Amino acid sequence: MSGYVIIDVEVTDSELHTQFREQLNDVLPSYGGKHVVRGGQIDVVEGSWHPTHLVIMEFESVEQGRAFLDSPEFTGLQEIRSRCTGNRNVVVVAGP
Repeated sequence: MSGYVIIDVEVTDSELHTQFREQLNDVLPSYGGKHVVRGGQIDVVEGSWHPTHLVIMEFESVEQGRAFLDSPEFTGLQEIRSRCTGNRNVVVVAGP
């Protein structure tokens, strides 16, 4: 069963965020992950959730998604991430 990591984040420094994404792209495949959605225009059609920058990553399982989030490679990027982003929501969800 696939696992998805869904992140809604406020990007506060686009240039630094680009550097963060490049480093993240080096780590993601080693955990079997791939981007399904990375930014782009958001059209809220119902409800009160108004994400600002939506990222969806797909993994082979929920466990792989959690392993990625807990990995030393990803947690090592938290310092740069905190400098280029503000409010952030992260969920892990099982998929089909």
